[in-house]
Amino acid sequence: MKIKNSLFRFLTISDILDKLNLSFPIYQIVSNKIFTMRNLLIITFFLLLTIITITPNLLFGENNKIKTNSEYIQDIWMITTETASWTKATESEFNKILYWRLHKTKSQMYWEKSDAATFFITQNPSIPVLIFSPGYTSTKTETIEIGLKILGLFDPNKPIRMIFWQWPAEKLNCRLLPDIRSKIPVAEANGIYMSILLKKLKPNSKVSILGFSFGTRLIGDAVENTADSKPDGMKINLIYGGAASDSQWLAKGNKNGNVPKIAHNILVFYNQEDFRLKFYPFLYADENNAIPLGSVGAPMNRIDPEYHNKIEMVDLAPHIGFRHKTVILIGSKPFKNRINKYFFFE
Repeated sequence: MKIKNSLFRFLTISDILDKLNLSFPIYQIVSNKIFTMRNLLIITFFLLLTIITITPNLLFGENNKIKTNSEYIQDIWMITTETASWTKATESEFNKILYWRLHKTKSQMYWEKSDAATFFITQNPSIPVLIFSPGYTSTKTETIEIGLKILGLFDPNKPIRMIFWQWPAEKLNCRLLPDIRSKIPVAEANGIYMSILLKKLKPNSKVSILGFSFGTRLIGDAVENTADSKPDGMKINLIYGGAASDSQWLAKGNKNGNVPKIAHNILVFYNQEDFRLKFYPFLYADENNAIPLGSVGAPMNRIDPEYHNKIEMVDLAPHIGFRHKTVILIGSKPFKNRINKYFFFE
């Protein structure tokens, strides 16, 4: 946008010069021609336009590069599930998901296509794993941008394997409500895909899963589905941010009722002032009075007391008000203060 605004200002200056009929000759002889200020402005404009047009997307692409001073970034992955079934998750469909690894040099980074074998073989169980599940409408570019911002909050001396979980969350229908309702089975399928990935990790792995908004619907299902086959010694921390999932799901006997038992720790950021979550009941076609977890927190009165010490709830209203954005959440002091406990298991 800044570049675009600069170009408009650039053209405005050129137009003014034209209207005032001001021609300041700059006697630079190129191919035996004399160029005026206006000639040079026009030529420079087209050169800039050409550069902008041919510049690749610096955030995602097999051969695209990102300039960086960050030599410390350890092991960054993007997993995309758009190539697998969006609604019917099976082991065979899981095998269709794609893996991208961030390749690093001293001066730049670029995404390199990888595969499942490399992903699982190279996992070091002594290094904590962080999975980031973005919310509704998130594109690949946005997921990467937020993921790198989260990564930038960490101590550069602490190694971590971070996974940007890019599920088909982008808006496809021009009508908002039908589109977001169509994402419910997509989120459920991705919860199963994520659980399959967790089951394939090495024993004694330490995994934290951060979900935001609609992305939290994946993480509860992912942990619930590991109930009978979680790798030995695995510890899983769950972080719910602005959760667009039912508050009662964590209650005993409900959809994610086993999560408090399975998880190592659960962090719930809630905010009664969150403007977007006030429309949560409209997510369901019937007259459902469901209350989102992101508004009221976990239903502690319906969770076994023996698991209460695993659950921490933080009221974000005093810190962020009505805003509902991942960057607002991760920029808040309560979030930053809990990074070591929930992401590094310290």
